[in-house]
Amino acid sequence: MNVEWSDNKENKIRMWNKANLSISHSLIDETFSISKQYNRDQVITSSRGIIHIPYNVSIMSAFEHYRCNVPMFVPTGSLVKRLKEKHNLLSELYFPGCSLTIDPEWISLSDWYDDKNMPYTIKFGSLEDVPKLLETTDYTEVSEKMKSYNKTRKDIIYAQWAEVLNGIKK
Repeated sequence: MNVEWSDNKENKIRMWNKANLSISHSLIDETFSISKQYNRDQVITSSRGIIHIPYNVSIMSAFEHYRCNVPMFVPTGSLVKRLKEKHNLLSELYFPGCSLTIDPEWISLSDWYDDKNMPYTIKFGSLEDVPKLLETTDYTEVSEKMKSYNKTRKDIIYAQWAEVLNGIKK
């Protein structure tokens, strides 16, 4: 993926959200919906940041956004647990009509809570915290930290694969 985030203060925050949950703020693009067709690269390059409201414990677009250095806001695990039923969070864990239940402790295993995987995600403990975070976050600084981390992580992963592949050659 060769698309990369760049700071433009005119850009809005996008909500990655399939739940019946909304957050109103002048910085949020309320016309955007992941349920409508969208251009992935344009979303990345034209979003100041992205608020992820989890509909699963692992979301491929979160990896894409993180690797493209887009500042990401996510609810804390405890907030997800509190909002899960009321707002249909984690709605895509099971097929409709499935009687399985999720162990609330599994939520903490989500990718964005793993500081070895996504250390610079910005977490909010309540919906009321979001406006202040949107206004006070230094988006460029967060993105630069993500970029540096992503380069280091890529180098580590390549080295690990080289070790595995060299082991196979022997």
